[in-house]
Amino acid sequence: MHISHTTITAIRKIVLPLLFGLLLIGIWSALIEIFQISEVYLPTIGAILDSAIEQNDFLINYSQNSLIDMMIAFVGSSALGFALALIVYLIPLFRKAVYPIILAFEVIPKITLAPLFIIWFGPGEGFRILFAVYLSFFSVFMATTTGLASASLTQVNLGRSLRASQLQVLLHIRLPNAMPSIVSGLKIAATMSVIGVIAGEFLAGNSGLGYIVMFASYNMESPLMFAALIYLSLLGVGIYLLAVLAEKATNMFFGDIAGH
Repeated sequence: MHISHTTITAIRKIVLPLLFGLLLIGIWSALIEIFQISEVYLPTIGAILDSAIEQNDFLINYSQNSLIDMMIAFVGSSALGFALALIVYLIPLFRKAVYPIILAFEVIPKITLAPLFIIWFGPGEGFRILFAVYLSFFSVFMATTTGLASASLTQVNLGRSLRASQLQVLLHIRLPNAMPSIVSGLKIAATMSVIGVIAGEFLAGNSGLGYIVMFASYNMESPLMFAALIYLSLLGVGIYLLAVLAEKATNMFFGDIAGH
């Protein structure tokens, strides 16, 4: 039976990570057994799974809180970054006035502004979402700004010679050319949204996976901490997949525009 190259490549993408993961688990278990490492420092895989099963309802409930905040932060930061980039492109005076201020805020170590966000918005859900948006939007803003500016000058001049309006040049030339850059910004924003929400839960949370990690740390419950980290990694992958879906949707949309 002949197996296509595409099938072999797909199998490798699945099998190789699984094999490497099993290798890491084997090394992990061997280190614990050989050096008799305390569960406080490095719990066994069995202890982590037992904790995840025992606290499953608790973890799922708090995962939902984190996931909602992450999704809102990702969508909000993406919309804000994209909208600001369009305004900067369409209104040169706005670019000259606002761009330096955005850059100035970006170079400030972001975590140092978290206490100020807590003062402004309180230690609740609003703080976590807005802080995550602040962490995330700049990547989309910069990616969109760079992508719009990178359009071929020849194509732009050709469009203008055909009496295309600024909006038509934007939709048919600049945005399609900018999509690879924008998608890269979205993927970074997806990661930063997760980081922002979890950082907010660390600093001023009473719910969410970040709160569980801190709670488990204070109580020296390493199995629960690792179980929460597993759930957190799954949420991170889910948010990243949203960016991948956005990539596919925009490719289809702008492909249709280009075809017309």
